[in-house]
Amino acid sequence: MNTRKVEVIRVGTINLDIDYPAKQIIRLRDVSGLYEGGPLKGLADAKKKIEAFKRGKRAKITEDHSIHVYDQSQLEPALVNLSSSVSDLHDRLRGKRLAGVNVDIWDQISGAYLGAYNTDEHGTLVLPTDAKFVEVLQWKIAGGGYSDCFNGERAAGMPGLFFYFPCNERSSTIKSFPGVSGQQADLPGGVSQFWGWYDSGFFNRPALRVFTEFEPLELFGADPSGKRSFQFLWYCNDPAGDRTIFVYSTEAFRLEIENGVLKGSLFDQLSQSGTTPLDAETWYLIQINTLMLGGWNPTGGPPPYEGAYEYWLTMYVYLGGTLELSIVPDEPFSPLSQGTMPGVSSLVFFRGIENDGFDEIRHLDRELYESEIADYAAFLKNGRIYGKSKGELGEIGW
Repeated sequence: MNTRKVEVIRVGTINLDIDYPAKQIIRLRDVSGLYEGGPLKGLADAKKKIEAFKRGKRAKITEDHSIHVYDQSQLEPALVNLSSSVSDLHDRLRGKRLAGVNVDIWDQISGAYLGAYNTDEHGTLVLPTDAKFVEVLQWKIAGGGYSDCFNGERAAGMPGLFFYFPCNERSSTIKSFPGVSGQQADLPGGVSQFWGWYDSGFFNRPALRVFTEFEPLELFGADPSGKRSFQFLWYCNDPAGDRTIFVYSTEAFRLEIENGVLKGSLFDQLSQSGTTPLDAETWYLIQINTLMLGGWNPTGGPPPYEGAYEYWLTMYVYLGGTLELSIVPDEPFSPLSQGTMPGVSSLVFFRGIENDGFDEIRHLDRELYESEIADYAAFLKNGRIYGKSKGELGEIGW
């Protein structure tokens, strides 16, 4: 077995746009000689020569007196050997450049396998932390029996990321990713009553699990006014059970499962169903774009037009990176009677039936672009590779 020791030297970053993380530049060096190289070259001989120099000899001054004289002939070879040992130590500390070494890289948060990269002739590796969805990297030197973790600069993820819950705590509290929103959520009723954990979710790590459908998970989202978006992994335990899985801004935006397909609705007044039949025990990527414009209209409402709350809403739902349904009304909504504040808020609710699951919950205070939607789906799907980052629960639904 290779017991090679590897030192990771962070040598800098390549700064990108302020909304994106910088690329991490590291240099890999083999420092096994520092631990396994044995005695330093020339050090033992230098010690012997220094002792001989100190020991010296007695030199007669008179017939009755003599003095100690250092053996000057030992000094030069001692210094030569000492210089050799210092050079040897320097070489071991510097290590050998791991040029042309294949390195496997994962996203440590999602568990996605990002591929294999090669170091250059200097042993330098540019970590792909500029990727839009990569947060923290884990790497392994292929074929070397050595594996360790390198935490680069923790990214806030994509521009506009409002919260991100990777859902891997295995406790009664889940925490948002540091640097994004800093919020946390307590599982309703604590672990073992309404919510809990799958030991291995979409990737080979924990994911949220629904024990009963009665209590939703409540998160604080961005102000729903304007363009907003969500993306999360959802585990469909049984598509035959109709239920709500997502609600944003109280009743403004809702996503349900009905008759084995996705169904979106706006203020429970206008709905649209998808066409893709859902499978049991399967993971799906769901991405939602929402738009809310409007508010109090002093001339709105029915005659005599004394004013009402009016909202223009649209909702686009993507399943596995492909548009599944869209709701684009021709007229504004008046959710409640005039003079009464409608149920519009920033709260986000996730729920499901028994043994549904959630993971990688992200919310942005902007819309998701079509390229991002497709790229993220490819990132998650292609990153789940057998033997590297394969989850143990369910199949991939796209």
